[in-house]
Amino acid sequence: RNTPFRWAPLRAPLTDDAGMVELRNVIRLFKNKHGGPPDLIIIDQLMNALGGDDSDADLMGKLNRRVASLMRVEKCTVLRVHHTGHGSEDRARGHSSLPAMIDTEIRVDRDHISLTKQRDDTLKQFDFDLKEVPVGIDQDGEPVTTMIVEWLEENPCSGRLTRTLRELMAALVSRFGDGSTITATEVSDCCPEHLPADQKRKLRDDLVRKQYLIADDKKFTIHAAGPAPQFEQST
Repeated sequence: RNTPFRWAPLRAPLTDDAGMVELRNVIRLFKNKHGGPPDLIIIDQLMNALGGDDSDADLMGKLNRRVASLMRVEKCTVLRVHHTGHGSEDRARGHSSLPAMIDTEIRVDRDHISLTKQRDDTLKQFDFDLKEVPVGIDQDGEPVTTMIVEWLEENPCSGRLTRTLRELMAALVSRFGDGSTITATEVSDCCPEHLPADQKRKLRDDLVRKQYLIADDKKFTIHAAGPAPQFEQST
């Protein structure tokens, strides 16, 4: 609650001079109020800042140059919120100059965050859950809540599953039955179709670590009850 923050809608895209003037006015007001420039500027969403087709090379190149100038002048990080493609959910929409220019790319699914690009560092990923927390009371006396991201620790003794893992387990039990022995391909076939092969393998390995799948050579036995109660720990 003590982090300096300012939100402002911009009427013009950042590829127009008018849009950059608006943004610099917002930054100036932030500096005057908080004694310095923001450390992070979030552009949400990229399409609004672009002002046109995200496959347009000239528009994307112009936005890239203006974002780079903004980071250089204000010495800040710029986060652009964008969407995956309609045809392929494995990559960002639009012209290839967008991922080529950025230093870091973070993909957020329903309950999984993965670092899909990071200059001079290794890629990382983790699972999360959304937790509802109260933030106050409205004028009618009703509670006001919001959602926060809660990191799910990789704990092989915990029975806690992400939403995707719960859905995968439900699909496995529905299709094959609890106690059945299945192949890696059959596990993969029950995963969400849009996921790449490496993420499907990760889901399978997560179920093995959490003892919902019991691995034996190249086969897996479905164990819907999960880990034995005496081994469960909170994450």
